[in-house]
Amino acid sequence: MATLGERLRLLREERKMAQKEIASLLGLTYSAVGKYETDSNKPSSDTINQLADYFHVTSDYLLGRSNIRLSAEEIINEHRDMIADLPVESV
Repeated sequence: MATLGERLRLLREERKMAQKEIASLLGLTYSAVGKYETDSNKPSSDTINQLADYFHVTSDYLLGRSNIRLSAEEIINEHRDMIADLPVESV
């Protein structure tokens, strides 16, 4: 599985953002973000949650514990039209 650093870099690059931009948004230093991306340092749980919220992914995805980006609630909301006809017991 991917590391937190790999996931953070991937998410940042998908948005075409610089490390400085992420640092500024979250009140971090540029070097802190760089160290997270190289897995030299680990962010606090609060920072992990802020990053996950900002990138709209689960903390498990960010930490490399899962390959599923969205929470179950977000997946259900995205596919509400597909499940509208299912019996209540199925949802």
